[in-house]
Amino acid sequence: MKDISVITTTYNSSNTIRIFDSEIRNHLQKLNLSYEIIYIDDGSTDGTPDILKEICGKSHDTKAFIFSRNFGHHKALWAGITKSTGKWSYLTDSDLEESPANLEIFWREKQLHSEVDVFMGHQVSRRGASWERITGSIVWRFISSSSELHIPINLVTSRLFTSKVRDVISNFSEKEIFIAHTFAFAGFRQQLVPIEKLSLKKSHYSLGRKFKLALDGITNTSIKPLKYIFMFGLFFEILTVLCIFLLTFLKVRGTTTVEGWSTLVALNLFTSGIILLSIGTVGLYISRIFLEVKGKPSFIIRDEY
Repeated sequence: MKDISVITTTYNSSNTIRIFDSEIRNHLQKLNLSYEIIYIDDGSTDGTPDILKEICGKSHDTKAFIFSRNFGHHKALWAGITKSTGKWSYLTDSDLEESPANLEIFWREKQLHSEVDVFMGHQVSRRGASWERITGSIVWRFISSSSELHIPINLVTSRLFTSKVRDVISNFSEKEIFIAHTFAFAGFRQQLVPIEKLSLKKSHYSLGRKFKLALDGITNTSIKPLKYIFMFGLFFEILTVLCIFLLTFLKVRGTTTVEGWSTLVALNLFTSGIILLSIGTVGLYISRIFLEVKGKPSFIIRDEY
């Protein structure tokens, strides 16, 4: 068994993949580790698969799995985890925004804290422009606060974990994967490792994709929104009963008027919006169930090198 499996994903990474491959090997050799490198290509449309084929042809310690289409970053990461075989697994991105040199930071932490099973990278301060930092922070705080499990904010892809953790995660049968929740649910002894994430190019995560990430993260990790809907509905029912008692009391006293029509209209529109929002939230959870019970695979591998 190799000392470590390096797992990384690619998507239209033809400009960075050779640099990443060379740098990560240098750090692995510097640490004097036996290793395997596993690439998961998430349906690239440029020359990335051809480059991966070339790298694998020159290196007996490298494997590449090419998806038949784009299935998503988190599913690609999970696929890599299931394919790894080392005593330790190191998950990272290949776009160089998470430096290959971080491996040495994680390995040093592993040597200092032998009792820890999972070392997770996180940003002390988020990268990018103000708008990117603000929206990213809001998304992570929203996900973290909505989860029944503890999910640290501002996590990055890079993490180092034992084969025991890998084997547990590989046996998960869910189809819709959210990596942060997957590790939180698995548990074990975990420790955060502060690292710097660079901003070398415009982020693939637009505001729309961040919103989708937030929805996926929340519906994958928590049923709190359903509890909130119940509590909000109960609050409105109590408020309605109180209003009925108040109106009955005013009617008996003969002090009712026809004033307040606009207020009633606004209240009606507000409650209608709440109803639609509640139905939509329940619909998100039902869609999760729909995707899980269909039994389709989380990913399809087109080629393997």
